[in-house]
Amino acid sequence: MSDDYPNDAPPMEVSSSPVAEQIWSGVRQVAIAGGAYAAGRGVVEQDTLALLGVVGVVVWGVIASQIKTLERSRKLATLAKAAPDSIAVLK
Repeated sequence: MSDDYPNDAPPMEVSSSPVAEQIWSGVRQVAIAGGAYAAGRGVVEQDTLALLGVVGVVVWGVIASQIKTLERSRKLATLAKAAPDSIAVLK
């Protein structure tokens, strides 16, 4: 490990536990099962459920993409700050 890394730069955070991802995966699976149950019981029509599912997937994809882009931009700025000016300059 190099000592060239500035002390004032925050370290990158790496999750050592997959618990958060497992919880979100479980929530999605329960939502799908709940939707299928509601459609099977006639509470919600299948067309409405399909529409909500598609809208949910699109909205989730957009939000997740924006969050990942922000996280990666922050990490890249941290690296640029730590790199010599001949390699990267932080604007």
